[in-house]
Amino acid sequence: MKEQSRKIIHIAIGIIFLLILQFYGRHTLEMVLFAGILAGLMAMHLVIRSHKLPFVSWFIENFERDGVRAPGFGSAWYAFGILMAAVAIGDPNALSAAICVLAFGDSLSTIFGQGGKYGIPYNPRKTLEGSAAFFFGSLTAYLFIGPAAIPLAIVCAIVESLPLPLDDNITIPAAAILFFYLFP
Repeated sequence: MKEQSRKIIHIAIGIIFLLILQFYGRHTLEMVLFAGILAGLMAMHLVIRSHKLPFVSWFIENFERDGVRAPGFGSAWYAFGILMAAVAIGDPNALSAAICVLAFGDSLSTIFGQGGKYGIPYNPRKTLEGSAAFFFGSLTAYLFIGPAAIPLAIVCAIVESLPLPLDDNITIPAAAILFFYLFP
């Protein structure tokens, strides 16, 4: 249940980033992300040093995964992945599509993949159900880039399913960036 709650927040924050991008532009989104990363890193530092920060501590207790390297680690990578895409992808519609893939595709893959029965042969930690949910969730990018959302969803679903040593909050935006460089 905790993981599903985390992923609902993942989607909600992605929607907030999309709204900032649509109403205030890419540069404002970049500034919000950069400021958020800095504030998050400072909060992580204080929590690691055993300081209680009321909202941050509550958030960690209720939504953080057990056994993480540092509290807020995944959130920091999420913001950094979107910042990376915002810096690298100039077209606001393509950037919106990349955010959709990370927010919706990644979240739905976890929600539906956890109870999946059919494992992926090359990555036993992932399921076919999760990859299918990633693909269909990523199709929300259709709102911004039309039919190009289909190959984008396929490419990013494949990358998400790979047993890579990097956090998928980085590999998914990297795959989207590469997709938009190869297919502008």
